[in-house]
Amino acid sequence: MKKLALAAVLLSAGVAAEESIWRDPVDGKLDASRWLLENAYGFLPIPLLITDPAIGAGGGVATVFFHETEEQKKTRKENPEKITSIAPSMSGLVALGTDNGTQIGGGFHQGIWKDDAIRFEGGVFNADININYFGFGAPVQMNTKGNYLFSDIDFRIAGSKFFLGMGYHFMDGDVVFGQDTSTRISDKDARVDVRFMYDGLNNPFSPTSGAKAKVIYSNYSTLWGGENEHQRLNVDFRSYHTINNKWSAAWRINGVSTSGDVPFMQDPMWICEALLPCAIKVTMSRLVKLKLDTT
Repeated sequence: MKKLALAAVLLSAGVAAEESIWRDPVDGKLDASRWLLENAYGFLPIPLLITDPAIGAGGGVATVFFHETEEQKKTRKENPEKITSIAPSMSGLVALGTDNGTQIGGGFHQGIWKDDAIRFEGGVFNADININYFGFGAPVQMNTKGNYLFSDIDFRIAGSKFFLGMGYHFMDGDVVFGQDTSTRISDKDARVDVRFMYDGLNNPFSPTSGAKAKVIYSNYSTLWGGENEHQRLNVDFRSYHTINNKWSAAWRINGVSTSGDVPFMQDPMWICEALLPCAIKVTMSRLVKLKLDTT
């Protein structure tokens, strides 16, 4: 009888310990973050729902793996109630599809290094996208298939909220109109970016206050492995505002200016019309387009 009682106590203690890892130490509510961080095989599945009229209805899933540094792990265990603004590094796999045959898949990694003094983002994706093209007047189905890879790195300036960075992006694909292979257009674009960024958000995943701004100059050239020579300037500003402890609001302005031998797939107004039919579009000039939308 004593042995049974002892076994029951030990079992209860084990269950309680197991449950504690699923509870937030501050409010006691269900929280899987510690389990995800402390298990190498733990990942966060994120369901994706697509309702964009440009590519149809569908969905997919992303699996995200988190990677803590030893210093982050030590701080978390010693101060479980401390809230940190430095996110752990993470890697992920993404797969999605829609009812018009669009399919996208790939993987990515986001590295947060040196106490957030260095940020890295990179990934490889393959896409088979069906979308309506309005450049001929009446809409014509356009299919684009290709591969896309990118690599960006940013360096924090003297412990401030400002970053200076650079990146490399490469895209290789084919475009076909109306399933007519005689219309096939092959395109290979490669670019090098130089960017200046301000990040004053209170949370990297779900911000409720602060602002984030980026100015990115992109140089597309045969020097980088592409087939076209053109330039792009992108200015992106996002602002987040807390309304109360349950609600927050956000707004965004994104402006794009292009020059040179710009392929139609890279034309910002075409992208705005094809992919963002509900956005407010303002043409400022032949080469300068401004897109206003909400986040």
